[in-house]
Amino acid sequence: MITPKMPANEQERLQALYEYDILDTIPEKDFDYLTMIASQICDTPISLVTIIDETRQWFKSNYGLDVRETDRVYSFCAHAINTPQTIMVVPDSRLDERFADNPFVTNKPNAVFYAGVPLVTENGFALGTLCVIDNKPRTLKEEQFEALRALSNQVVKLLELRKKNKELVETKEALEKSIDLYAQTSHVARVGGWEIDLIRNKFSWTNVTKEINEVTADFVPELRKAVNFYKEGDDRNQIRLAFSNAMDHGEPFDIEARIITAKGKEKWVRTKGEVKKLNGVYTRVYGILQDINDQKMRNIK
Repeated sequence: MITPKMPANEQERLQALYEYDILDTIPEKDFDYLTMIASQICDTPISLVTIIDETRQWFKSNYGLDVRETDRVYSFCAHAINTPQTIMVVPDSRLDERFADNPFVTNKPNAVFYAGVPLVTENGFALGTLCVIDNKPRTLKEEQFEALRALSNQVVKLLELRKKNKELVETKEALEKSIDLYAQTSHVARVGGWEIDLIRNKFSWTNVTKEINEVTADFVPELRKAVNFYKEGDDRNQIRLAFSNAMDHGEPFDIEARIITAKGKEKWVRTKGEVKKLNGVYTRVYGILQDINDQKMRNIK
């Protein structure tokens, strides 16, 4: 028996493999369907989706075989990944010096015939194979080889899909944590957000902005209503002019002024606004509303 050589890019290959997070995952029907079809097309009792780890050969799908992994040193597929662009065919392993005394040849599953298509990623790394195995010497027809190539491409697409889905889940979880942290921070700092969508003519407030203005959670803000919360006189005139200049001329603003909340309470707030421009058109005005009343009262004292 000849021990399989390590690919020249073995460390990079292993790093690429681990990014798929496929090892030791539970069986999945999508992979099992492909190995079943491969066996039916090639008329073999065994078909496998193999993944070659650092020291072992692990089976993502094992049609016709009870074991889930073997040592890499006995793996036919560990030989196959050294020629990523070629289907490795062993018509009779008993006559092949690489495998003649391999325990998987001399004992169960009596792997006499082998054909393995490397599972090659977009970056050229062979992660394992889709292979078929028989307990008698034989070969395959060209159309069977073509079918194996097509099925191996589907295996790689499934691996890519699993990887992308995993990345999406991780991104979603990170975003949810970020949103939760932002919400907690906003409550502690008493900083709310607001936005005017100039294209859709839509005005929106965050929950903290509603809390600062002491309105109910189902309150629907409008620009006119928002301006009217500011104390009548210089405060209201100042903020009205700031909104007008922002929407018409793209001017940002940062204003400290007084509001009268929905419950009649007077308080100081800081209103800061920025303008987004796209293709020469002002599309949105957005910013923060910060409750600075306690700070102002301390300064007055």
